[in-house]
Amino acid sequence: EEEGGDEERPSSPAQETGSPRGAPDPVPDPGAEQGLFAMVDFIMDLQLAVLDVLAQPKFASMLTPYEEIYATPAHELATFMMSLKPFDLALLEAEKKANKGQVEGHGSEGKLTGIYQSPITHEHKLQILELLLLEPHFMYSMEKVPRTRYKEGAQRTIDVLIGSQQILPPLANLIKVTVQNSQQGTLMRTDSFCTTLITKYAMSVIEPQTGFLRKLLGPLVREVEALVTNQPFEKDIALFLTEKFTSQILAQPMSVPEPLRILLTILKKEVVKCELGNGRSAVGGMLLLRVVLPCVTMPSLFDSKMEVPNEVKQYLVFISRMLQNLSNGTLPRAEDMQDTHDFLKSKSDDVATYLDSISCVEDAVLEKAMEGKASKEEGGEPISEVLLRCDKGTGILGEFLMTVKVDIEKYYENLADYPKIQELFNAIPEKEWAQEKEKGEKKEKKEKTKERKTDKDKDSKDRDKEKKRKEREKEKEKKEKEKKEREKEKEKEKE
Repeated sequence: EEEGGDEERPSSPAQETGSPRGAPDPVPDPGAEQGLFAMVDFIMDLQLAVLDVLAQPKFASMLTPYEEIYATPAHELATFMMSLKPFDLALLEAEKKANKGQVEGHGSEGKLTGIYQSPITHEHKLQILELLLLEPHFMYSMEKVPRTRYKEGAQRTIDVLIGSQQILPPLANLIKVTVQNSQQGTLMRTDSFCTTLITKYAMSVIEPQTGFLRKLLGPLVREVEALVTNQPFEKDIALFLTEKFTSQILAQPMSVPEPLRILLTILKKEVVKCELGNGRSAVGGMLLLRVVLPCVTMPSLFDSKMEVPNEVKQYLVFISRMLQNLSNGTLPRAEDMQDTHDFLKSKSDDVATYLDSISCVEDAVLEKAMEGKASKEEGGEPISEVLLRCDKGTGILGEFLMTVKVDIEKYYENLADYPKIQELFNAIPEKEWAQEKEKGEKKEKKEKTKERKTDKDKDSKDRDKEKKRKEREKEKEKKEKEKKEREKEKEKEKE
């Protein structure tokens, strides 16, 4: 109803255009390794180095045609890097190993038909793909693939970011790229990879750490439950409760955790910079419509034990719709909602103040949050150790990077003339990877042997059990037979 033109917009400075809608997905299970962001830096440096090589015409043969996936000039980096044959072939090899040679979804030549058109089942290859996606133009390129794919990509990307000390910079960069490629009429109005990723970050990282939604909304939901359970819906009560929700939320702008306020500040600054409005609509859409309001209508999103009865949910839906109108700066046109207009207009300036308050983090704080990863002297982990640990003894990650290295070295006349690339390749722990792979293979062989022995022992035990069972049955039959014979003897004696 709100998006179908059935509402009118009040003349107020609080808002400019409409905002996106959507509820957060279920909270994912955090499982990313610490230090993966250092791996991102390594991969991105390598990408830029490879891009220098590809700028020369003689290397055009290294590309494969994926232009249909990334067709716009804004995604030139993604087009080049995702088209590298070494990356293509490394993914194919990963699938062969994962599926034991049974690879499906490929063309007649046996090559991948597209990065997102073929599922990569090996977890370590998935990690590499996710790490590549952390570059903002790669992440924004997810907008060009089907919605089901970018939601999947958002889930995998947030899994990598969880636990990283550098979670804000890639999210901030993605926000900037998204705004730069948006228009005022469409900015943050529909689901996108950016909005999906920020929502997942808020619900799967910030909320478990701070509980800000539980603290803000929990008492309000319980108050509604205590007041209206087993009672019919009454509009006056609904408006009274809406006033309470609105006052509580607008009175606590600092309850929004700082990481979210940092991202909202960056969003607002970029909107203003691109002359797409004053940024309030985007800020309200990002926080209220995508994070707060879904939790109002479904409290179980922030507290799995908070299941409310239907009559309570009816009130919560009404409250959420009213708050949505406040965030959008719209007035419902339905006749039975005309009496809400005065309330909505009276709160317009308060909403504007709130949205400004949650998106005004100081520049010094922003700069500190956007700093690069710690150096080795500051406690950062050497890249070779990160690479070694991320491989987990499988050798898969090493094989991928070594494939790239060999292919690039073939085309450099003198690799020593390119110290940056030389430095990157020197960081690859080839010897350690080989040793780790050998250890992994030995461990796997040992586990298989142990498994076979366990199966053999189990079979032996099963045979023993079966043998004893048969012996017990024979003994039972024997006793039954003896019992019958004794009964016959007694019968004869009586006769």
